[in-house]
Amino acid sequence: MGVTYPGNVLALKPTNVHFHKGEFTVLLGLSGAGKSTLLRSLNHLVKPTTGKVVSGEFGELTNRRILRQHRSRTAMVFQHHQLIERYTALQNVLTGRLAYHGTWRSLLPLPRQDLELALQCLDRVGLADKALSRVDQLSGGQQQRVGIARALVQQPSMILADEPVASWIRPLLKRYSAYCAIFVRKMESPRLFPCTNWNTPSVLQTGSSAFRTLISFLTMLLKT
Repeated sequence: MGVTYPGNVLALKPTNVHFHKGEFTVLLGLSGAGKSTLLRSLNHLVKPTTGKVVSGEFGELTNRRILRQHRSRTAMVFQHHQLIERYTALQNVLTGRLAYHGTWRSLLPLPRQDLELALQCLDRVGLADKALSRVDQLSGGQQQRVGIARALVQQPSMILADEPVASWIRPLLKRYSAYCAIFVRKMESPRLFPCTNWNTPSVLQTGSSAFRTLISFLTMLLKT
């Protein structure tokens, strides 16, 4: 698939890519290479101008019903968080459950099991004590973890993560792989396809301690 914006601006050259169950796929490239465009194209936040996206669960994304089903099972961790600042961390995480309810049902308080699941996901990213805090009172790294919790609460088959640790300080960056281990072991749906996009210089250096730590944990996960 490829993406061309108005004015004949080429955002993504024609690209073929396949993701398989249990894989961790890392996209590395310079700014402007099309990494974010590729990620967003996979759930049609950016609609490909050429080619197609085919879901292993729902087939080709040809209509709104299939796209809605695909998006409900494809979580996105955004580079710029995309949180509702006046909402609490818990309320933001609960928005990840809206795709499982109809429009009218989503206007009412969500079921107790959704609330419990959201609290569990906040706990997994170390933010259980911030559940009732407005996200505009949280640090950038904490907001990014709220975004990760929102992705997890979807119980997705696939996670697309666009620079998911860009706002984290170095100690948290080294702990990211440990979070991944917890996520994979505790998520009710064991199918995880993280597609991660990093521009952080310390991570791009394959000899860095952060990179080695990440790779060692990912290797351990794939073996378990």
